[in-house]
Amino acid sequence: MPTLKDLPVSSRHRILIVGESGSGKTTLLSTLANAGYNLRIADFDGGLNILENYVNDDARERVSYLNFQDELGKSDATDRFFKALRKWEDFGPITEWDDNTVLVIDSLGFMGEAALRKALSFAGKKLTDRMAPAEWYDAQREVKQLLQYLLSDLLKCHIVVLTHIKYIEDDAGVAIGYPSTVSRGFDVEVPKYFNDMYRLDVRQKSGEYVRTLRTQADNRMRLKCSAPKFMEANEVADLSVIFDKLKKNVLLAKKEVDKAKAA
Repeated sequence: MPTLKDLPVSSRHRILIVGESGSGKTTLLSTLANAGYNLRIADFDGGLNILENYVNDDARERVSYLNFQDELGKSDATDRFFKALRKWEDFGPITEWDDNTVLVIDSLGFMGEAALRKALSFAGKKLTDRMAPAEWYDAQREVKQLLQYLLSDLLKCHIVVLTHIKYIEDDAGVAIGYPSTVSRGFDVEVPKYFNDMYRLDVRQKSGEYVRTLRTQADNRMRLKCSAPKFMEANEVADLSVIFDKLKKNVLLAKKEVDKAKAA
């Protein structure tokens, strides 16, 4: 029977970042490009212009993106995304990307809306029609299958997914934040697909707005952190720093596994 010493240690980072609109989720991506990572962004939002103000001149060539917004009356965004994963323009299939590359989905909520439009279209309905349970299920299943593939060990590249926060009341009437996806039922399931889920917070301090990445659960959200030995509850809003700490955690885990196997 396998024990913890037999558990494989993955060096891939699979991160979900949630935040309010305008908190700077997209801006956060610049910290990875400036640190030398190659970014391949699946743009479902159409809000990447802000990056021009934060990505260094020598890092701009490391940031590429493909647009997956639906044109008016169309519903093929998710199909085009699946096709791009098999052959991304200029960079080939995602299965060949290395661990210095980060696939970014910006954002999961808008991708979920694209999946809903596709489900309506497939059912022969107008995009303004009321959705039946079958359409909700089809859209949810498509996003779930995508996440299961992207977060599997078949890939070598890192995954960063951005999305907004949706507040859902529990049985006691307390509102808890969840990542915005396709539907309320799926929102509460999504965290299980990620190793790490952080919240981007904006606070006013000494007259200035300061952004931090919340890594530990609080009364607003249940968060996830795979490197609690290295992470503070509130980390600097710099994904390159987060990546470094996650890498340290992986190296420590591998060292402990090797030590256990040698014992």
